[in-house]
Amino acid sequence: MGRFRSVNLALAFCLSILFVGPSMAQEQYANVRGQVVDTDGQPLPGVAVTLESPLFAPRSETTFSSGIFRFINVTPGVYTLKCGLQGFKTYLQQNLDLRVGSNFDLKIVMEQAALQEEVTVKAESPVVDTKKTSVGVNVT
Repeated sequence: MGRFRSVNLALAFCLSILFVGPSMAQEQYANVRGQVVDTDGQPLPGVAVTLESPLFAPRSETTFSSGIFRFINVTPGVYTLKCGLQGFKTYLQQNLDLRVGSNFDLKIVMEQAALQEEVTVKAESPVVDTKKTSVGVNVT
């Protein structure tokens, strides 16, 4: 009877290791994927996308020609996602809560920035006497 008991304990121990092993190898990170488009739905290539957190170093990517960006193996935490491209308003998404094993798939629409230019013209106006009118002729 003691022999069967030790075999059962050994079998239970082996089974526990078999099931605990894969659970320790589970995913420990999050992933963020997205596409940046304009208001017409056209993809925007070359957009600087930054993922920032007060606890971790910022990570930056640039969108591909299809407007797609990816951040893989991101440490879980609360992040801010920022997208910037010249001629467009900066896009900001705060409190992006990334958890272990989460996969975010974002569609970001960036609006064109209003074009503002200021032109200053400086010129001296000629001196004109508006109270005196006369006609003159030079004779040589």
